[in-house]
Amino acid sequence: TLLADLQPGPGSSLITPGGFLGNVGELAGGKLVFMADDGAHGREPWVLPVPGSRQVLQRYSTRRFEVGDPVLGSSVAMGARYLAPGDLGTITIGLPTAGFLPIAKHRCVHVDPQRSFLAAMVVASPTGEWNGAVVLPNQPSLIGLDLVIQALFVDGSLPLGFDAGDAHWLSLGS
Repeated sequence: TLLADLQPGPGSSLITPGGFLGNVGELAGGKLVFMADDGAHGREPWVLPVPGSRQVLQRYSTRRFEVGDPVLGSSVAMGARYLAPGDLGTITIGLPTAGFLPIAKHRCVHVDPQRSFLAAMVVASPTGEWNGAVVLPNQPSLIGLDLVIQALFVDGSLPLGFDAGDAHWLSLGS
């Protein structure tokens, strides 16, 4: 989706060599920070507000967890699939950990357990799916707040008894 046309016409203003994350941009505080050339000032950093965005942090689990765009004042859809019938879990939302907490090979907890809350309980359907939603308050002071949302599942085959599922970085927008 085109967020802005910094250099009108057929040319591209986006500079990928030496750019930020993924050579395109970095999402932070509800803003996209990237390098671009507007055709008049040369290469320089640009900042564009993004109306609620999410970015995948971890995608190692066979259990898939998806979340919609975090727009304040809306109901954000969540869903899990490829679950075993009867799988139990939680959806936790909160501040990100200072790094991440490894619990097993390719399994990390990205939500700070002391600064988070339970957003939903997951009980898989007989078809191995679950759907839910979380309502975000319509509070302008929260615009740009960065949070992490992660699915955690009971799993007796792992050393700590649970599996850290997919995690998403959320930047709250309006």
